[in-house]
Amino acid sequence: MNTKKIIRKLEHIHCPMCGKICYIQLTEEQYGQMKKNELGIKPIQEALSSMDPFQREFLKTGYCPQCQEMLFCKSDWNKEAFFYDEELRSSYLSDLFFKSGCMPMDDFLKSETSLLTEHEKRALLHYIGLEEDYCVYQNNIIKVDELYTDSSSPEMPEKNAGKRR
Repeated sequence: MNTKKIIRKLEHIHCPMCGKICYIQLTEEQYGQMKKNELGIKPIQEALSSMDPFQREFLKTGYCPQCQEMLFCKSDWNKEAFFYDEELRSSYLSDLFFKSGCMPMDDFLKSETSLLTEHEKRALLHYIGLEEDYCVYQNNIIKVDELYTDSSSPEMPEKNAGKRR
C-alpha cells in the first residue's frame, strides 16, 4: 500500500449555506498540494489535481457536499472523503479531550479510544493536535513512524521513498 493514500489530515469548515460543520479527510499528498497553493497562485483544478471537484469546491468556498448537490445538481462526490460534525459523539470526545492531559499519550490513545469510530479517532487527533505524530490506520491509532518502519508486516504499507515533512 502506498503511504500517500493514508488519511493524514482533517480540515473542517462551517458551511456558509447550511451552517453544518463538515470535515474533509486529506491524504498526505492532497494536504501537501493544498499547502503549496495556499496563496492561490495556480488555478485550483491544476493545484489540487488529485482531488475531485467537490473536494476542491469545499476547500475553495466552504460549501459542504450536500449543499453542493443542491447548488450544482450533481451527486457524484466521494462520500468517503467527507463527514459531518453531527456524526460524532461530541460530548464523549470533549470528555476524552480533557482526559488526554492526565496520562501518557500512548497509554491514553491505546486505552481510551477503542470505542471510537474511525471518524471520531481522526477528529480527536485533529483537535488534540497530534496529526503529525499519529494517524488512523485500519481503524487503529498508530504512530506515523510505524507506517514507515514495519515493512515486514504484510498489513503495513511499504516505506515511502519520499521524505516526510
